Amino acid sequence: INSEKRSRAIQFIDALSNFPELVFLREDSARHNYHLLVGEIIGLNRDAFIRRMANHHGIQCVVQYCPLYRYPFYKKLGFGQANCPNTDKFFDQMISFPFSHLLRDEEIDIILDSTRETVHHLRASHWCLVFSPGTRTFASLPHTFRLEILIGIRPNLRRSRGKM
Repeated sequence: INSEKRSRAIQFIDALSNFPELVFLREDSARHNYHLLVGEIIGLNRDAFIRRMANHHGIQCVVQYCPLYRYPFYKKLGFGQANCPNTDKFFDQMISFPFSHLLRDEEIDIILDSTRETVHHLRASHWCLVFSPGTRTFASLPHTFRLEILIGIRPNLRRSRGKM
């Protein structure tokens, strides 16, 4: 089972290699059996990707590996502050694709086609992630607003996307 799963994972990763927005660990040794198929989404809104995969394609991708210091329980205990920039970056961009040795080849192909369509859709949707230095948070805004923020103009966020 492990060698079959590993082979399918490598095929999956290679099939998406021409999408720079999707980065996977591609391990050439047999030590990695890909019990999960985890990747990073770079330059696209990860949550929008997950929503589109679920709502448009019926494919549930998930987020895993939440850093402990982000859980409310640990925050209440005083462990909510940590200087782990690599952990934060990975968690904020990570996505786990459905992956099981029980999936048929046709189902893997559907996941691949849906992933490609979702990336193309998000590329064309004119939405981007914008970092706000004052609050140290990211916001998903239309590209039109991105230019206004970069040059210091406060956009009226109540305008609809169609009336710019």
